[in-house]
This record gives sequence, structure tokens and C-alpha cells, in this order.
Amino acid sequence: MDKLAKDPRFLYSNDDDGRKAALAEYKHLIDAALSHCGQLFLACPKAKVEVRRVEAFKEATAPGGLL
Repeated sequence: MDKLAKDPRFLYSNDDDGRKAALAEYKHLIDAALSHCGQLFLACPKAKVEVRRVEAFKEATAPGGLL
């Protein structure tokens, strides 16, 4: 896990552009998973999955918010 945490392929810049890129990637992964859900499982989630940025004033103290 330590090695992955330092691998540039999995890191985003610590600025607004990096945060936007991370959110876009998370949304892409969720959309891809949901599009294949029916092929892998008998039941798929009916609830919407949403990824949102942690509010700026909470970033420094949020778990995983600032590394």
C-alpha cells in the first residue's frame, strides 16, 4: 500500500485541477462498474451513486482529505 500511495499513476496534484481530475476518474470508474453490473450480478443498485468533493474548509481535517 505504501508503494501504491507513492506511485505517480495514482496521484493527483494537490490543487483544484487535481481534485477535478480525481473526481472525474472516480465518476468514470463508477459509471463503468454500473454499466457492467447487470452482466455480473442478478441485482444492481437502484440508488444513485454520487461522488462529491469534500468542502474546502473540511479538507485539512477530513480522513484522506489531505495527504
